[in-house]
Amino acid sequence: MFPTLSTVSFDAVLPLSCAHSDEAVPLLRWQHEARLLLRILTAPAVNQHDDDGQTRLEAKLDLSVYLQLLAQLDPNLPDCVCRVGMEEIAWQSTVQDDLAVGDRVVVKLLLDPQWPLPVHLPLVIIEKTIHTETAYPVLCGQIVADFWDESLQAVWEKWVFSRHRQGIRRPPSRT
Repeated sequence: MFPTLSTVSFDAVLPLSCAHSDEAVPLLRWQHEARLLLRILTAPAVNQHDDDGQTRLEAKLDLSVYLQLLAQLDPNLPDCVCRVGMEEIAWQSTVQDDLAVGDRVVVKLLLDPQWPLPVHLPLVIIEKTIHTETAYPVLCGQIVADFWDESLQAVWEKWVFSRHRQGIRRPPSRT
């Protein structure tokens, strides 16, 4: 159903929404939020047998962050079958839309339900096909180059590659 992406990718069901891009929104906020979330998602697991108090402190900080992020969760973000790559994202829309190849859009994507801060990714639609069974479009967008700086791109690639490896070991599922 999805096009082959140009880089490593994984298939999943993730909460996702898409809307036309508002050029007035600064990318810096989206970059900051994405970097914050991806650092958490790509950090190594905490050692469960750490008795020096560090684990307890980290757990308290994680809980504080989680409670703050929970307040930002968008309950209207529908689950969506998608393919996520390092430079592109493909998804099946659940609505008829007026998006066309070349349109700039913003995809709001929830990477992990334990950390409910959505990541906003500015994309340019590079492919649109109609899925024959549902009559809804399958869209593929390339992440806008201006969105990336070196550190953000590095943690994004680490996260995508990690999810790609997980997908090889087990079938796609909700994050």
